[in-house]
Amino acid sequence: MGEAEDVTSGLQLLAESVPALVVLNVSEGGATALVGLCELKTHYPQVRFVALVRDHAQEQQAHVADIDAVRANGFTSEMLFRSPR
Repeated sequence: MGEAEDVTSGLQLLAESVPALVVLNVSEGGATALVGLCELKTHYPQVRFVALVRDHAQEQQAHVADIDAVRANGFTSEMLFRSPR
């Protein structure tokens, strides 16, 4: 488990220990974060990615990027665990 501030550190963190799940708070980084998430997903297709978004536009972008699950701000941890597997 860890936390990365940007795509470069995210790639380094994933290289050290490939997790089963990565959760990215896209609402903080906007479109740049979604581009980074696409890059991470390309390098690690076996990892499941969840994007936390702030609005409908980010949600649409995440779906276009083929992110495994998208959740809007305000969801509970129980909702995260009910995400599709």
